[in-house]
Amino acid sequence: MDFETKYLGDVKHFLGMQIEREEDGSFLINQSHKIQEVIETFGLSDAKPANTPMETNYLKELNNSINPLQNDSQFRRAMGKLLYIATVARPDIATAVGFLCRKVSQPTQMDWNAAKRIIRYLKGTIDFKLKLSSTGKSGLTGYVDADWAGDPSDRKSTSGHLFLFKDGLISWTTRKQSTVTLSSTEAEYVAASQAGQEVIWLRQLLEDLDQNQTESTPIYEDNQGCIALAQTERVNPRTKHIDVRYHFLRDLQEQGQMDLQYCPTEEMLADILTKPLPAKRHMDLTRRIGLSN
Repeated sequence: MDFETKYLGDVKHFLGMQIEREEDGSFLINQSHKIQEVIETFGLSDAKPANTPMETNYLKELNNSINPLQNDSQFRRAMGKLLYIATVARPDIATAVGFLCRKVSQPTQMDWNAAKRIIRYLKGTIDFKLKLSSTGKSGLTGYVDADWAGDPSDRKSTSGHLFLFKDGLISWTTRKQSTVTLSSTEAEYVAASQAGQEVIWLRQLLEDLDQNQTESTPIYEDNQGCIALAQTERVNPRTKHIDVRYHFLRDLQEQGQMDLQYCPTEEMLADILTKPLPAKRHMDLTRRIGLSN
């Protein structure tokens, strides 16, 4: 069966994204139109921009938040719009949006204020663009981190990982872990296991695009205990309770699909996906993952 096609030129708009192409072939993706729509929808056109998407003490203040919203429809609507923006091209707000998505069933006034702060942050960074480089020489590279027992309500940890290809950010995830971990090493081990699942999928995807990854994918981790745990088959009293599904991380190491390597905490790019950060640290990581104006 034959289909007639028509060349419409280089893509400039796609599903709420504005796309630009630089002379070297790199792509710049931004969502300024979508963000402006959100700002106007929630009446924040005259609001003062925020320098971070979330206050660093948000999680600590959760237990003191006892003022539920009488009407949560606006909050739910805002979270739906912000979740799309965070998923498509703004990983810098992914952590804040992830925390607030946990509260959609019973949001409080504090949560609504936090949601409006994200929008005020987007207002101040509306021109930020995510760069997908065509000139980077590195292959698939990952960073993984965890904020141990960061949620004060149930003491579950938050995992975060991101992957770059040719120095351009192509995948990022922040999620609450499903189990309570008993140490920072265990929390990091669970997070690394989740990143391992993404490694398998990304390597298969790149193979379909004729970008075979012949070498092990390096994944950088800032916890030495986690790396040691992934490289040993011994079971000891501190690790015997860890669910077997997380131990497939060792298989990925043995198969040569990934290589867990150490990097200092200050170099950990995935830190932006696990907890609210101070303004200086947040903006530094935002720039280093390829978001800038």
